[in-house]
Amino acid sequence: MNSSPSEITTSPLDSAAWSTPPTSTLEGDPREVNLTAGNHSRDEPICFRICGIPSGWNKGDLEEALRKIYPKLDSQSSQLSALFPACRESSQTALLTVYRRLEGYILPGLAKEIYHSFQANGRGNDASLRFDKHFHDLTPINVPEGPISADLIAITGLSGHAFGSWRSRVRIVGRPLDRPMWLRDFLPERFPQTRIMTYGYDSSLSEPTGYNLLDYARSFEQCIVNARDKCPGRPIIFIAHSLGGLLVNQLLLTWVQCSSPALACVRGIFFFGTPHGGMRTKELSEMANRGILYKKIQTLLSQLEEGCEFLERQKESLCIMWNTRFAGNIFTFYETEKTKVVKEVEPGVWERSGGLFQMVERSSAQLFLRNEG
Repeated sequence: MNSSPSEITTSPLDSAAWSTPPTSTLEGDPREVNLTAGNHSRDEPICFRICGIPSGWNKGDLEEALRKIYPKLDSQSSQLSALFPACRESSQTALLTVYRRLEGYILPGLAKEIYHSFQANGRGNDASLRFDKHFHDLTPINVPEGPISADLIAITGLSGHAFGSWRSRVRIVGRPLDRPMWLRDFLPERFPQTRIMTYGYDSSLSEPTGYNLLDYARSFEQCIVNARDKCPGRPIIFIAHSLGGLLVNQLLLTWVQCSSPALACVRGIFFFGTPHGGMRTKELSEMANRGILYKKIQTLLSQLEEGCEFLERQKESLCIMWNTRFAGNIFTFYETEKTKVVKEVEPGVWERSGGLFQMVERSSAQLFLRNEG
């Protein structure tokens, strides 16, 4: 072990806040796909990401540090994951799950993101732990066994969450604090030598960033390049949902245009409900139609509309690439049943109580390629 936590700086948190009763009404995974305001059970779990854990720490070291920062934490109210090797730095990442109703009581001040600094006793080096629940950029969710054979990268869709969107709504018996997150809980058992990562980005409809599809794709590419700087030739597998699939498409076109050797590394892509030909955006536009907010999201929504020029051009370029440059396997999945669209039931409150529609038609979700699974 290289270091262990000793001296801790917890500013800006005030320890007096730890003795106050829980008052938080935050919705947990802020972009999880359930748009009804205020209808979440307060007993639902919420997951935080802890980054910057020194490579020499083990789980016991982190538990000790957490107890010093948040004295209310215990095994009954929280659940700490294993420590996963970070995607880029020589540090580690962990996941901390707590009950939503206890969030403001146990973890005061953690509304978005916060840092805690540690000075290693007698080691001469400092550690800065970062806590967040937005899961932006790449997050590792397993410890690969032996030589890594491939990188698996999952990317969520519009207004999704890099962890919550891949998590089941059903709890496991004996694990009341958690719900199965299949990328973390099942894939590592089947593919122990695969490095599994999930990618998150801010595509909120309620607080739009003003980014368009090209902006998101550029950020996505940079994260992948950074995470693979020491293993540029390792095989890549993408699992993409909705808008995430369009970002993968744009990434591949970028690699074609710059003759990147990374294109040959892509061995497989799983597209889940990806609107290659566009999607229904009427209700999404209505949700975002709030003056300046709509102006920020308007460009992105226009790039997702059925039959839009942007996707038509992307599809034409991809058709050439799929048939001449891409040697991997492609699997497309589409919904066979209609779902209720969101509807504003009172000012600012949206529920899935509208009419039944398919947001992404089968003809839009499929690519109709010879090698398509």
